[in-house]
Amino acid sequence: MIVASDIVKQLRLDIINQEFGLNGKLPTREEFSRQYGASKATVQKALAELEAEGFIISRGTLGTFVNPNSPNHTDIALLLPVREEQLTVRDELFNLVNQEHRNLEKHTGKNLRYFYIDREQRIQDDFEKVAEEANRTRLSGVILPFPPQSWMLEPFIRNNIPVAVLTDENISGASTVWVDYSDFFKKALLYCRRQNCRRPALLANFTLPYHHIEDYFRLGKEAGFELESRLVQGQSEVFGLPWLRHTLDSFFYGPEPADTVIIGDEAFLPDTLKYLFEHDRIPGKDIQLICERTFPHDTCTGFPVKFIGFDLYEIIDTCLRALEALRAGGKPMKDFALIAAIES
Repeated sequence: MIVASDIVKQLRLDIINQEFGLNGKLPTREEFSRQYGASKATVQKALAELEAEGFIISRGTLGTFVNPNSPNHTDIALLLPVREEQLTVRDELFNLVNQEHRNLEKHTGKNLRYFYIDREQRIQDDFEKVAEEANRTRLSGVILPFPPQSWMLEPFIRNNIPVAVLTDENISGASTVWVDYSDFFKKALLYCRRQNCRRPALLANFTLPYHHIEDYFRLGKEAGFELESRLVQGQSEVFGLPWLRHTLDSFFYGPEPADTVIIGDEAFLPDTLKYLFEHDRIPGKDIQLICERTFPHDTCTGFPVKFIGFDLYEIIDTCLRALEALRAGGKPMKDFALIAAIES
């Protein structure tokens, strides 16, 4: 016996496969009733559900039509870490994604739907919700601005929903987009040279892949600096200033202290400024600060800090282009698309 959910599933698939065209007219309820061997009431219930989901539009006596803006064309799921009140998340990229929601939708012309995912599965999150959206093929694509665990990708790959991931890792079944940290380091070191700095120090997040640190040493040598391992330190942002003090102490210890700190994660900037003020070091005078930043950003430190970083809109645009290529039948990119750094 045919029930409404069976009709919904089949018609949703037909619409996604463009069996009726991008905005074509659907058969009448009588025709569907004969086709599926179901009552008109069952067909009506199925069509009402599809209209509620945004796949079709009823135009009264003119008939029922495919919605050209159905969710499989317009809805992009952004999987973000759980909300800040639930777990400590200080990454400015994720904060800026939240702040720019409406502007991003206007810019991209897409319906950006946020789902908050706990990467460690320690608390309740939105994964079941986004998985259900995938099962109902109510998504045009998925963007993950962090390296996912394999279980996060399964419902999207199974339902042929394209996925773009912000990472430089090779993610099976997804295309990857990444920010060019080598370009960030190159621009930061060139700025050091223009400011006549001699001893730059790098404060990086310990999660930064080590090959970027190798690039930093290589680029430093090319720029004419003799970089010391002591002046390159990784740090976890979750521990805050007490732990950061030890790292910064190592930069300023001895007769040849650092005269510049390149901050590879903007979450470290507030605590770095606090440390400098505690030690009577004035940014822009006693020490130069260069900080990675996600743009646009409306927060001003009030102190001379050189910001070099990556544009949120370019990141999202590049991810959307990767998704469109997959939707058009392309294969996932094995090599990530690089986004160049810009200066404020």
